[in-house]
Amino acid sequence: MGNNISSSKNDIPLRGHYPNRKSSIKTSRSPSPNKLESYVNNNTSKEKIASAEIYSVPLEPTTAINIGKRSSRALSPSTNFTTRINSSQQETSSDISDEIDRDTPSPLPERQGIHNKRIKSSQARVNSYRQSRISYSQDRYSSTLSATSGFSSNFGDPLHFSMIADSAITDLTNTSSFSVNSFLDKMNDDKINNYIMAAPDSDFIDNNVLPLGSTDNATPLVEQVTTTDEIIDLLTKHPESAYDILTSIYGSHRMRSDTELQKEAFQAVETWSLRPTDVTAKMIVACCKLCGWGTTKNSKRGFTELQMLAKRGVWEAYYYLGRCYLYGVTEQPINANDTSSHHRPHSSQVVQTVDYEQAIYWYKKVIESPSNLQSERVQFYIAEAQLRIITIYFTTGKINKISLNESVNYLRESVSAGNRKSEFALGFLIETGVVEDTIDAKEYYTQSANKGYAPSQVQLALILLNENSSEGISWLNKASRLGDPRAFYHLGESYEFGRCVPVDTAMAVHYYQTAADKYNHSMSGFRLGMHYLQGGLELLKDDTKAFFYLERAAKAGYPDAQYLLGMMYRDGKVSSATRASVLRSQSPQGEITMRHKKEAFRWVRRAALQDMHTAITQIATFYEEGMGCPVNYALATEYYELATSKPGKQLPSAQLTYARFLHKNGYYEKALEMYLYASGMKRSSSLNTHPPSDMVSRTAKRMVALLYLDQDDTTTPYKPKEAYDILTSLASSPEGDADAEYWIAVCHEEGVNTIVPINLSKAYEYYVNSANLGSSDSQFQVGHMLCKGIGVNKDRVAAFKWFQKSAETNNPKALYYIGIYYYNGYGSIVRDHNQARHFFKRSAELGHVESMISYAQTCQEKLKMNVGQLSATEVEALKSDSFKWYARAAKENHVTGLRELGRLYGAKGDFKASMECYLKASNLNDALSTLFLGGYYENGQGVAQNKQTALEFYMKAIELGQPTALFAIAELYEKLQDYEKAYSYYERVTKDTRISKSYKSSKTSRFKMALYSLNYDPNKFLSECSSTTKQNVFESIPSLLPKSEAFDVLMKLAKEENLYEAFNWIAECYQDGRGVTQNTAESVKWRMKSVQEANDVYATLKLASMYENGTGGVQKNSAYSHQLYQKCAERNNAFGQYKLGMTFWQGNGCIPVSVEMAVIWFTRSAHQAYAPSHWALGQIAFENGDLHIAIDWWKTALKLGSSTSPHQLSIGDVLIYLGKHIRDQSLVSGNSHPSAKTRKRMEQENRGLALQCFTQAAVMGYAEGMYLSAEIWHQDRDYDVALDLYNMAAQQGHISSRIMIAIYQLYGLGGKEIDTKTAYKELLYCSQYSLDACLQLGRCCEEGIGTRQSVSNALEWYQLLIDVSNNSEAMFRVGRIYSQELDSFQQSIYWYQRAIEKDNHKIAHFQLALYYLRGIKTDNYLFKSDIISAADHFRQAAEQDDVDAMFELGRLLLSTRNDHAVFPVKLQIEGLEWCMLAAEYGSCEAQCELGNLYHTGRESGIDKQDDDKERYPVYVIQQDLEKAYDYFNRAACLGDKTAALFLGTYYEHGICVASNLDMAQTWYRVAASGSTVSGPWWPAQLCLARVLHQQKDTQNEAYALFKAVYHQAAPEQHKDYLAWMLALYRLYGLGGVSKNEEAAFSDLLSLADKGYLKAIFLVARCYENGTGAPSRDPAKAIKWYTVAVRCATSKDELDKVDFAELSYAYSRLTKYDCQEGYYEK
Repeated sequence: MGNNISSSKNDIPLRGHYPNRKSSIKTSRSPSPNKLESYVNNNTSKEKIASAEIYSVPLEPTTAINIGKRSSRALSPSTNFTTRINSSQQETSSDISDEIDRDTPSPLPERQGIHNKRIKSSQARVNSYRQSRISYSQDRYSSTLSATSGFSSNFGDPLHFSMIADSAITDLTNTSSFSVNSFLDKMNDDKINNYIMAAPDSDFIDNNVLPLGSTDNATPLVEQVTTTDEIIDLLTKHPESAYDILTSIYGSHRMRSDTELQKEAFQAVETWSLRPTDVTAKMIVACCKLCGWGTTKNSKRGFTELQMLAKRGVWEAYYYLGRCYLYGVTEQPINANDTSSHHRPHSSQVVQTVDYEQAIYWYKKVIESPSNLQSERVQFYIAEAQLRIITIYFTTGKINKISLNESVNYLRESVSAGNRKSEFALGFLIETGVVEDTIDAKEYYTQSANKGYAPSQVQLALILLNENSSEGISWLNKASRLGDPRAFYHLGESYEFGRCVPVDTAMAVHYYQTAADKYNHSMSGFRLGMHYLQGGLELLKDDTKAFFYLERAAKAGYPDAQYLLGMMYRDGKVSSATRASVLRSQSPQGEITMRHKKEAFRWVRRAALQDMHTAITQIATFYEEGMGCPVNYALATEYYELATSKPGKQLPSAQLTYARFLHKNGYYEKALEMYLYASGMKRSSSLNTHPPSDMVSRTAKRMVALLYLDQDDTTTPYKPKEAYDILTSLASSPEGDADAEYWIAVCHEEGVNTIVPINLSKAYEYYVNSANLGSSDSQFQVGHMLCKGIGVNKDRVAAFKWFQKSAETNNPKALYYIGIYYYNGYGSIVRDHNQARHFFKRSAELGHVESMISYAQTCQEKLKMNVGQLSATEVEALKSDSFKWYARAAKENHVTGLRELGRLYGAKGDFKASMECYLKASNLNDALSTLFLGGYYENGQGVAQNKQTALEFYMKAIELGQPTALFAIAELYEKLQDYEKAYSYYERVTKDTRISKSYKSSKTSRFKMALYSLNYDPNKFLSECSSTTKQNVFESIPSLLPKSEAFDVLMKLAKEENLYEAFNWIAECYQDGRGVTQNTAESVKWRMKSVQEANDVYATLKLASMYENGTGGVQKNSAYSHQLYQKCAERNNAFGQYKLGMTFWQGNGCIPVSVEMAVIWFTRSAHQAYAPSHWALGQIAFENGDLHIAIDWWKTALKLGSSTSPHQLSIGDVLIYLGKHIRDQSLVSGNSHPSAKTRKRMEQENRGLALQCFTQAAVMGYAEGMYLSAEIWHQDRDYDVALDLYNMAAQQGHISSRIMIAIYQLYGLGGKEIDTKTAYKELLYCSQYSLDACLQLGRCCEEGIGTRQSVSNALEWYQLLIDVSNNSEAMFRVGRIYSQELDSFQQSIYWYQRAIEKDNHKIAHFQLALYYLRGIKTDNYLFKSDIISAADHFRQAAEQDDVDAMFELGRLLLSTRNDHAVFPVKLQIEGLEWCMLAAEYGSCEAQCELGNLYHTGRESGIDKQDDDKERYPVYVIQQDLEKAYDYFNRAACLGDKTAALFLGTYYEHGICVASNLDMAQTWYRVAASGSTVSGPWWPAQLCLARVLHQQKDTQNEAYALFKAVYHQAAPEQHKDYLAWMLALYRLYGLGGVSKNEEAAFSDLLSLADKGYLKAIFLVARCYENGTGAPSRDPAKAIKWYTVAVRCATSKDELDKVDFAELSYAYSRLTKYDCQEGYYEK
């Protein structure tokens, strides 16, 4: 039976996966064993478990899945100990060492992010400890786990689901969070480097170590001092105890938080440090600078001083230097909340990085170096150093036999010194089996616990509780009072399970709550979350609180919490109060579901990464089902393999789950093996150490039976008897087995060879037995058999009751059947579509595809039947539901779902999605979808138009039996003008009995057949051309109707069937006499009938044309024609609107001209892309003088491709007008100055568009178009192309082109051979027809080209051109000729002004601006300077893209005079913009000017109280060296020597770039290579010499340059410096220069006497050393050093060399003062 469905959740995927099976038993497996293989091999997502989430990297990975799991193999004692230590040696160890200086017993709440990370890494380390000790004591290992376990306790926790052997969180993990984090004491202080000041743990120090102070209170005790005087007084009275006093004060808790005490203490210790013999104070001063305690923080200085003290052998500095290397030193604090950085400073802040090797080195120096201090505190520093070395070894994983022995020795010595943390550490190592000792761990814990060390108190308590000693509770209480969160946790656990105390759930909750809320203890949070989720500890179930605590524990790295949190996300138990509700409020519901799935996957995977068995199995299931991740069978298989390779209590469950996965994917042999293991029928001694649960065992056995029953598969044995016996055995159990009864029923229904014959009645009985045991599937089967009468008498009413029972457990098929009952009604079951819709929806929600279709259809039915009765909300809900469920069915490839979804998408206008749905349905042979696809391809909806493909789909639809496709293909063939095929399909439509005669398709088909027979083309009639065909294109059709019969068909369609389309064609028949006697009156009558009754717009246009022209049997009637056109226009017919516009524009006698109305109707027509209306609107605008508007209309008309041009203007003319306008339009308007790049781009675009217009006109034969195209090519310097176009235009007699050809001949452009005389003659000839030739003739005379040079002749040509055409270029050239004569400036200015007045000539503007800027003064003429006028003229030229004008205008507007600006601030800003624009255009002068501006900056120099209105404030430009560098670089690359000089300076001094003397030298050479009138540029030479001087191999060249500048340029401001440098070279013989010490000294002495500081320093050295001086004379040296100091202190600025010399002078003066007393003399 095809309706058998398993009732077990474990079986449903196997049975429901194959709906078309013939045998339930034989096909209960996947049909293709290759399915999984294909997923493994072809799956595009090759994801592996993210290594970023793994806290340790396995040294020996056993699977492809990268999980840091504990190895189950025992390690032999000979194995190198390093391999047993946590593989996190690859991980940065700062997670652990960050806690070395923590004094508080628990992490502060605001630091929990960091604390949690440390716990994670601690867990990883302890896992390695656990591995390392397996070979030592397996029994002890297990007992330890039980004794000290946290969540994985041994008290029979009813909510416990992760046993010890399977959990990643164990007792050692819990201990490790204290073994590392708590016995190391790095301070939780926001101030970076404060850990430096922490003293060794002083809680165990004897109070009599520092017996300081007096009984009379005159001297306060150490812990009471608060002022500088008190501290100094204490040090003075006890100088031998300075080390004890200072380390006690600075190591105290009060010092860390009291800034005033820090200041007082620093003043005291700084004063005390002046004592030469007290190194302790110096060490403390260095540490204060490191931390900024009481002084300005200077970590680098403090660290350096500490290093210097240590290198000098100061024992006191060793310990603190070790701390610096252990944690690193940073200059400034970073964000305390940035846990991602592990409190590592950024690279720019680091003074010293973490260096464990150096830390160990200095700690060993503490231990091994003798100390001269007479202080009992020394032993505590040594003990602490020993502990830190051990910590580093364990933290970094550098443990081997040697280091372990060394560490243990250090640890024992530290313990002997009384270090309580070392006592804890040694106890821990003994407890875990790493170290053997005659004293047990308990005793060491006791020693440490008695000193108030909370971690030891907790460990001691756990040991005592394991011994059932109530003393353990006492120790937990002590630790809790110290704020240890783990103590609170174990107290809670004790009260929860009654461990040495009575069970008290309220107290348990209290302690868990305290640990979780106050200390953010993850394990306590987990237990609270679990209890809130399950309702344990008498708590009310609360998903919100459960989520809160579980999420915190999960984020802390607790795997059980991560797993449970993932399950909450998976099961939708994330309440609205959680953060997920925020997402829900902002995102669609579907997206929320996906987010929850992704969160579920994320958290479960985190648990799996920590080796949690259940989580590994679950993550495999997620990959299998695509829960929060893409379906990936390859990764699912890897996880399943991993889960089934791990022994433990959860193994059978993992084996069963893996077996189901294998079974589903066709791997039957391996699936059977896993089922056998899971069932307990087969055991693996190394893996299956725990028996399966009853549920797992029964399920697995049932699946074994099913595989044994399959005789078709050859990979598994066919054992029908054993299978049947297994099923009957399961069914015969006292509690019964509904699923076994079900499968026994299937055996009887289908038969099992000779074992079980087919017996439907027996099958029915077993189905009933299974149904009575609660099997939903069996209940449905009973109902189905009753409904159909299979194996039992038919009883549909009884069947309905069984369906109802099955539906109670949401059986989808049962719900579907109930829906059918209610939809149709049966017997006492009343028809109720609302109920039917309800059950259909329930079934659909469970995935039943037919129910999805039924529910969607009933929604649509309700919409149709209740129109107007439903609210808008209800209508929208029904529409949404129908769309949703059609979409769900479509995903299952249900044909109806695909088709209906396509229809809904089409209704929304989403044709692409619609087409995709139809295509899928068509591939499933749905005829209607195939028809729709043909329509989409025909019309190009959702796909590129392809009529051939449309024909193919129509043909397929016809083959699938869709009659409508006959009409669709006929219409398409008609569009393709294949009239014979069109006719044949129209004929098939009329003969198909499935198509009613009343259908529109039938009427239209007969109508088209009649038109074809009458030789009418229905498509051409609709156009503006004649409605009749000139030849009979239809005569080849074999079965045409006789014309008279065809006419009768039209008459019948018109009169009897009211086909309005026939009216106008009947009129055509009467007009043309086709099929009927010609009758004009009848033609007009039917035409009027078509207009009045059918409202046929085409008939109306035809009639309007007839009355407009007086044709077709009617008299001309312009007024009526106008009315008819207006009727068409009002119906939005573009042609009618155009005709109406023409009537108003030109008038027709009865209708007056109205340009306004014409524009209205032309515009309406133009909006429908009717090109003639665009041309008309352009013509109207052109006539009104609105050229740019006309061009816009014409441009659009050209794009529409119409050949119709406006009246009185040819297309060529339009193209030329359009091109000129585009070419000449201004790019600068008002104050808008687009950037150079933008302007260039706009120019190129405009030139390109203009060239297109001109080229098109040229192609059409317009000589002007050829000439204008050539002009653009000429401007682009593509002379060859330009010459070709000029020649083409010249051949048509175009004079301007002939002139250009002559110019090409003058200068040899475009390959034209130079022939100046011929060219001159050609220009003379052209001058008779074009004045442009006169200008060129004037230039020939002016320059003497092709004729003798004659300025007077040139002036005559220019004057002729001016007189005739007022040519501005001629005026400018006349002005330029006069400007070359001193006495003719006035005439020059006159002609420049005329050129400006005529055409705003830009170069004339520029020349005139220069006149106004500089003024002109001759003997006979005075032209006063006028900067306002100069600025105006520069602006006019600049706005015409003259780059020189842009720069000059910018420089002028930015000019200053006497600390004030010449122009207002607004104009200064404009000036800066013009300079920038000129720079963008490539002006190196502008670039250099801007570089100077940004190099120096500009500041306002005017007092605000200054009332002088003509004194404008300077526009402030902030110094911006990066911009300056950019501008100098650009200018220097263009050859500007000033910019090159600046660039060299930037590279020399490292300004905005890394200092680079080679680059500086390069640019200085570029600057120096630019010569001036007097020779090379000396500033560049001087700078180059200075750079060359710094390198020995170039000092020879440097000397030559110094010498050249000194002797040739002799710059006054540098003369002393140059003389000093030359003397320096001769004094020491630098650069290969011959030594002449005496002469050099003499020159230096002269410079010194003049007060030149550098010479003074050098003279002093000469006297000191006897170099060049008459003799060595210390007294004179002292004298000159003294002069140098006084001179230096009086100067405002000193360079680096001066400072160095000054420092040396001070040192020499001090030396002489101490040794010889010369200074006083």
